[in-house]
Amino acid sequence: MLETSDISDESSRINLPLGNTFIRFSPLTMWRAGSKPRAVLLLWLALCVIIIPSGILTRVFEWTGIAVDLGTTSIYLTIYIPMLFCVPLVVWFGFLWAAIPAYFSTFCVALFGGMPIEWIVVFAFSNPIGLAMYAMFYRTTPISKDLNNLESLVGFFMIALVASLAGSIGAFIWALTNNVGLNVAYPVWLGWWFGGWLQSCLIVAPILYFFGPAVQRQLAEVKNSSLKLNNAKGSIIAMISGFIIVVLCFVGAGRYISLQQMASIDWASGQTMSLMQAQNTVDSLSYPLFILLAVILALSYLGYRAMISWYDTIKGVNQKLSEKNKQLINLVSLDPLSGLYNRRKVFEQLECEYNRSLRSQGTLSIIMVDVDKFKRVNDTYGHLVGDTVIKAIADTIQVTLRDYDTLGRFGGEEFIAILPSTSCQQAQIIAERVRAAVSKLEVVLDNTSQVLQVTVSLGVATLASTDSKAESIIDRADKALLQAKENGRNQVVFGGDQTNSTL
Repeated sequence: MLETSDISDESSRINLPLGNTFIRFSPLTMWRAGSKPRAVLLLWLALCVIIIPSGILTRVFEWTGIAVDLGTTSIYLTIYIPMLFCVPLVVWFGFLWAAIPAYFSTFCVALFGGMPIEWIVVFAFSNPIGLAMYAMFYRTTPISKDLNNLESLVGFFMIALVASLAGSIGAFIWALTNNVGLNVAYPVWLGWWFGGWLQSCLIVAPILYFFGPAVQRQLAEVKNSSLKLNNAKGSIIAMISGFIIVVLCFVGAGRYISLQQMASIDWASGQTMSLMQAQNTVDSLSYPLFILLAVILALSYLGYRAMISWYDTIKGVNQKLSEKNKQLINLVSLDPLSGLYNRRKVFEQLECEYNRSLRSQGTLSIIMVDVDKFKRVNDTYGHLVGDTVIKAIADTIQVTLRDYDTLGRFGGEEFIAILPSTSCQQAQIIAERVRAAVSKLEVVLDNTSQVLQVTVSLGVATLASTDSKAESIIDRADKALLQAKENGRNQVVFGGDQTNSTL
């Protein structure tokens, strides 16, 4: 039987493509499960051992804010090894799988650099914030993670830019705790997000392209392939909100840096700006304009894809709800054995036809059908054979009636047919046709060559001018059926006065 709780739970979930599914973060459960889940957990722990201390290389080799001259200007890059591992982790595994090693790696870097512990706790969240952008993007859009088409590649480059900008908030915390000036903080900040973006585009993207399909197949057994509708909606809202916050912070940071650079000049004394001050001032004013444009384009595109995905999600859920509603309707309207209308639905149909006949002053007839000596069939061959006989008779009657007639199972071995716009003479002809068809029916017993033949008795009644309710027709048809039984079975009997059987 179909439970309503199952309907509610299933209809609130959507199945995601393999590439856009994630591994639920439940280490203890995966360890107890053994086999593939345990192997995946051990692989992640091994990666954590590599990722967490690798961030210290950035401090040891001074890979922060490396200047790259481009003619009249310079760009700054930061090389940070942990993100080369963490970005694929967040894409293939999920947010927490990547955020945990990213947090502790950043924590170790800050600790190694002598940052106060109270600031380290906050500073370590910078890279997980960037990784959250990846997680929300792939959770709310149908864009492939394997970068196997232009749309997925462009989408990855855009989300990598937003993620790098979001994570670069750590540069300001670093500058604050180390009491460095803007001339030092600016290259660190620029190198953080620009270097992170280039790492993702030039190194991580090829990794996802070449290894993504194979990794996804290996992880398929341990992935959670369904997503709750309300969770999907929350992820979309969180993603868009996060992008807006990143844009505002980035523009605000650029303006703050430019104002501070300008304020540091003593115009009254005629102080001349240093080359670095001038360059940083110009760059801090121009970079936000270009990056803001890129982020707006990214936000527009990703928001569009998220909304399309949300629309498809709602469409899919509505389709599921429609299917479940049909199942519920069938559950309360159909007889499970014969597939015909059940007694309750038959009475609803009869009431509708009765009222319509009264309005149009038309005719309406009823045929009651009962299987002869059905108890003997059950007692001799068993109830399973009896069920087969009921189903075979139901199918035979159904094909014998007209398309607009209604057939239902009245109870046990008894059936009822509602014949709209049918006179008593026509109803008797149809009933005789049904009787003859059933009498020729042969039910072959399973695993035997024995053939079982059955007959039916039928009672016919037609709407009369004296009928005050629809049940009156059933009552006359039922009495006619009893008369057919008493007369020897396998026959049709009409109940009522034929001269008073039309309105």
